[in-house]
Formats: sequence, C-alpha cells, structure tokens
Amino acid sequence: MANQVDTNPFESENASGKYSSTDEIYLLSAIEAIKLVNPVSENPEASILDIGAGTGIGSEELIKEGAKNITVLEPSSSMMAQAKERLGDKANYIEAKIEDVLELEDMVFDMAYALNCFHLFQDLSKSLANIACVIKNDGYFVFNISAPTYGFDELSEEELVIIQKNLEFYTKLSEKVQSPIIENTKDLLEKTLARNYEQIFDKQKITDLFKAINFDLCDYKESLIKISSDYQVNIWSMMASAFSQDQKMINEIIESIELSRQITIRQAIFKMQNRNS
Repeated sequence: MANQVDTNPFESENASGKYSSTDEIYLLSAIEAIKLVNPVSENPEASILDIGAGTGIGSEELIKEGAKNITVLEPSSSMMAQAKERLGDKANYIEAKIEDVLELEDMVFDMAYALNCFHLFQDLSKSLANIACVIKNDGYFVFNISAPTYGFDELSEEELVIIQKNLEFYTKLSEKVQSPIIENTKDLLEKTLARNYEQIFDKQKITDLFKAINFDLCDYKESLIKISSDYQVNIWSMMASAFSQDQKMINEIIESIELSRQITIRQAIFKMQNRNS
C-alpha cells in the first residue's frame, strides 16, 4: 500500500537540503536565461527580484554579471539559509511565495526572474497578478519552462528518451508513495510523449496568459542543455526525498532505470514586458 503524501516538495527540509546537488543544471539554466536578458545591459542599476530563488544560484550568476540590487524571494527556510550562505550581504531576502503579495507591499522592481520554478506556482492566477504588481511599468519578467509543463513543437529522440525515463521513475515512485504531485507529473509526462498538449503550456498559451495582465512577449528562445546524467539522478533523489524518508527504496528505484551518460533538456525562455502604463 502506497503512503499518501500531500506536500510541496521544496517545503521538505530533506529535499531542499539536497538541492545543492543539482546546482549545476540550474546554473546552466540561469546562464541561458541571462544570455537572453542581461540585467546590466538593460539597466546597470536595475532592481531585480529573483522569484523562487532556491539556493541563490541564479542570483549569484546575476551578481557576477554586474547586478547590484537583488532581492531573493524564496519560501523554503532551508533553501533560504543556503542562499544567505552563498550570497551574504550582496542580496536582500524575503522568505515568502510570490502568491504572498503582502510580503512585497510597497516594493516595485525593474525586472524579475523566475528560473526553473514557473511550474511550481501553486496559484498561477494570483502569482501572475502579484508579478504584475511588483514590476514597474515597462519593466521585464524573465522565466524559463521545460517539458512536461511546456509543449515544444519539436523534441529530438534523445529528449524523448529522458522524458520516458522520467515517466518510468515517477511511475515506480507512485507505487510506493501516493501524492497528487506525483500523479500530475506522470499525467503530464504521458501527455508530452503522446504530443497531447491540450492541458500543457505552449508559446501561444503563455502569450495569451500574460496578455491578460497586460504583459507583452518581447523575446523568446529555446535552449538545449546537455549535462551528465548524474544530475538527473540527483534531481530524482531530491524530489523523491520530499515524499519518503526511505533512501534505500529511492536508490533502488533510481538504480533500476538505465540512463545514458549524458542527457539533453530543452527549455523555453520568455522575456515579458509590463505594459500597464
């Protein structure tokens, strides 16, 4: 009998404590997003909100690029502790979700980044409304999104293989632990493999979604990240540890899935501009 768990995975201290083992893939994601929208080239003095900042790896990269005024927004206390250790006094810190607009009262930013977390917004409508409130008129919102939350027009055989491997992992995990998050992930992975994008974001759906809050699409690109399969293993271990303390069981599931030495992940990166002037 599988155990029932209803939790946001990143509210688990066990899972968030392992987040640093996946830093490399999030660093590469941040670099790709910054290539599209570099805050210093936009405005050297820009005030920046890093939404769902995790351990602060994206903020650290922004600081390396010359950003001087960064606020880290992260709901997990254990991840926030890692971000503070990483960034020190180079950033401001707010421990809250983007849905918690009261935590951002009277604050507005030139730009906001949401890297590798768009799919984790629990209340998307409220999150977008709050993003519209905290970004200045003509300011920018930059975020990335991957399969299975996002449906790409083209996926290589290599990309499809890793999506299939993810489905295998979450299917086996669901046999041990019951969670709406796991079941929803399985459903999205199955739909992605079947190219059934009816309930999955695509470029047009994202564009229309942001039009509702008067944000225009300014730029878009897709990036391919090639990385060691060790990082996929780390992500699986991190996610599974949010639902179970049985590391032996988790390891057995992971070890039962055969991976190639390198994997490829495709990401869509969006640059949106606030037109509420």
